[in-house]
Amino acid sequence: NSVTLSGHTREPGTHDIKKSRSLSTLITDEKVLGEDIYPLIGVIERRDSDQLTKKYIAFSPYQVLKKKFDKDLSEGDEIRLFSTQEIKSIQGKSTLGDTILTAFLKERSAFIRGAVRNEGAYPVTEGATLKNILSVAGGIALEGNKESIEVTSHKQDRRVVNLSIENASTITVKAGDTVRVNQKFHKIADKSVSISGEVKHPGQYDLKAGDTLLDLIERAGGLSEQAYPFGTIFSRGAERQRELARYKAQAQNLEMQLASTLQASNKDDKPDASQVSLSKTLITQLKEAKTVGRITVESDPAILAQAPDQDILLEKGDRIFIPKRPLTVRVAGEVLSPAALQFQTGKEPLDYIREAGGTTHYADKDRAFVIYPDGAAQPLKISAWSHSATKIPPGSTIIVPRDPKPFDFLESAGRVSQLIANLAISGLYIEAIGDNN
Repeated sequence: NSVTLSGHTREPGTHDIKKSRSLSTLITDEKVLGEDIYPLIGVIERRDSDQLTKKYIAFSPYQVLKKKFDKDLSEGDEIRLFSTQEIKSIQGKSTLGDTILTAFLKERSAFIRGAVRNEGAYPVTEGATLKNILSVAGGIALEGNKESIEVTSHKQDRRVVNLSIENASTITVKAGDTVRVNQKFHKIADKSVSISGEVKHPGQYDLKAGDTLLDLIERAGGLSEQAYPFGTIFSRGAERQRELARYKAQAQNLEMQLASTLQASNKDDKPDASQVSLSKTLITQLKEAKTVGRITVESDPAILAQAPDQDILLEKGDRIFIPKRPLTVRVAGEVLSPAALQFQTGKEPLDYIREAGGTTHYADKDRAFVIYPDGAAQPLKISAWSHSATKIPPGSTIIVPRDPKPFDFLESAGRVSQLIANLAISGLYIEAIGDNN
């Protein structure tokens, strides 16, 4: 002799059917509803004694409260109310724990798109209006055009609604209908770039179509007397994303190879504990790596003025760092004492490495290389018996990577040295930008 109220309600549980013979006597006021109630649909779950199954009957809590709809209840009915968050969750692949109920709700969805604050699919019942669905979608966004709202019915009839002369509460929206709010202007978006380091006015600058690096430098007051444009670090968002994706893919590949090797049946092929530990450390570093997305550019204003074809077009999210004129050469990687050493004309790579304490036991001397201030790289020969002179300008970085032999058990061991070197390079760039911002 009862009905059950469940879901997003402040009064869940069983209710005497003598006092709750209909929806209007069960849902008497807003206090019964949860704070985040979805107002456009609720469901009566009723036992179908003829088919021995459950059937669902849709209703609108909003219309029940407004005395626009009512329905008699039967003994054993369960009345389900939903939160807005639950309705949003089923717009993807989530369910409400009941796949049939979820499908029932999705089948009754109307769609709202365009300049609203929360696009999506919203279940509706008979009597739902344009005003209702605009409201549950968060309302029309600032850039929305209230005079140009397209309503396309499930029968493919389309009309354009002008809310300055029409009342949204008189326009019905049914399951399968689509509402599109057109824009009256483009959405406000952050289209800015940043420039830091040796310019007179560093900071964030708004971008317009056609802006170039030379334009930005001039807007920033030009270079300071200490500026070293040859060492400019130009970071682009798209390149940062590509670098990050590569690191993630390489980490996943190493994880799969490590797992495969550890499962090998031949004990002689299995790596020792130190090799496994080194591999896991490298995988973690790749997963947590910060990227720079550096592009080699010309940033000397005098050269750019004479050669406009070298003046790169800017994109939103670009970050430009112009360092001070350096007097050092950095040595990093597998050396005993990584350091920034005083630059001297004619000094060779091996001299700088010796000043940094020489190479460690784990150094891969054959893959040592120099990164020039503009980001270009060149391999070095630094063995005492196989040495070639290379001009090292101030602001360069000599990197001695780690020997990949501990990773020989992996199929991609040949690329490990390059991965470690790339991580070191990114770290140096991030450090340079961070120290000077």
